[in-house]
Amino acid sequence: MTRHVMNKLFTIAGATMLAIVSRAGYAVASGEGEAHELPNFITLIYHFLAGTVVGEFLHNWENLIFSFFAAGLLILVVRLASKNPKLIPGPFQNAVEFVVEELEKFIVGILGPRGKKFVPFLGTLFLYILIMNYMGLIPLMKAPTAGINQTIALALCVFVYVQFTGLKENGILGYLDHLAGQPRSTLEYLFVPMMFPLHIIEELAKPLSLSLRLFGNIT
Repeated sequence: MTRHVMNKLFTIAGATMLAIVSRAGYAVASGEGEAHELPNFITLIYHFLAGTVVGEFLHNWENLIFSFFAAGLLILVVRLASKNPKLIPGPFQNAVEFVVEELEKFIVGILGPRGKKFVPFLGTLFLYILIMNYMGLIPLMKAPTAGINQTIALALCVFVYVQFTGLKENGILGYLDHLAGQPRSTLEYLFVPMMFPLHIIEELAKPLSLSLRLFGNIT
């Protein structure tokens, strides 16, 4: 029990330290520091349209535009691969099926047979983030995950999905029992007043940790 409490304290302390350290990265991304990336095509357009409605729109929504581009690319690839599926797949369909199968093996290998139902969400999330990350390596493109807003949105989606799944799988009582540290002895019940708030803080710290870690890595 003591080790469990210490692990939670270290998790909370680590998330707090990560937030402080990542402030430097945020300063750069928000223009408070030196430029950290090459110009993309929206930057070039803004250079000529600065002060106009179109220019300001593109500049303010730059990360969102690139994230929509990544989502559109992923949807297009899946659509083309599944539009006319063949019993003997061609190279393109075969490549997409290979990626899906490998993702399923990977996720099920970690979560077990019950993890198969989480493959659509986790697999899509993995590919979406992967595409956005690698977009930063393409000339005139940008990795949207270098913006804190995108990573926070992704982290919140995962947070809501995890909490919803926990309630659905365990029920309200089972979910609360998990937050309380699953006490089964008198001594463990005595630790519930401390474990319950620590576990809640830990759950709330995860979106912060996830969003800042991805944002910091790509920045």
